[in-house]
Amino acid sequence: LQNAIWYHIQTGGDKSMDSGLEMAIKLLRNRQATNPSGALLVLTDGQDCQRHDYSNLMEQLSEGVVCHTFGYGSDHNAALLSQIVEQGHGGTFTYI
Repeated sequence: LQNAIWYHIQTGGDKSMDSGLEMAIKLLRNRQATNPSGALLVLTDGQDCQRHDYSNLMEQLSEGVVCHTFGYGSDHNAALLSQIVEQGHGGTFTYI
């Protein structure tokens, strides 16, 4: 899992969060067969380069997997990160 994450991480601006969320959800879905619970941790400045509705994507999150978001920086998008949490089985949003 760690290798898969590091292989796909890209830094820099102009990135949409949907590709990262989609990859994480797929990884967790494949993991469900051996472990019925899990967590998705999203660490971001929350400044999505494109406006997205993540509800369809978050519906793909397997039961038993809770999404937690962590917004860092004073200009993170708290509303977006809170919305993702609400759609992600009731996790938590935390400002870092």
